[in-house]
Amino acid sequence: MTTTTELRIQYAYLSWNYDFPPEIETALEDDYVANRHLYDESALKIVAITLLIDPDASPQNVLDAVRDYRLGCK
Repeated sequence: MTTTTELRIQYAYLSWNYDFPPEIETALEDDYVANRHLYDESALKIVAITLLIDPDASPQNVLDAVRDYRLGCK
């Protein structure tokens, strides 16, 4: 079983090329630990696009965007 620390390290490698605001970064990292199956390079691109469209998006808006993308919700 993967530890929380290992998951946080995995997230750091996955998100290395992105510079998200601190509150978004924290929310994404915490969500990655709980739901890593939702995250890959494409999911982080969705986050970047969401923040490009709405730079003031809340952490919850960003997490919802990942779920909408990954789970096909409309």
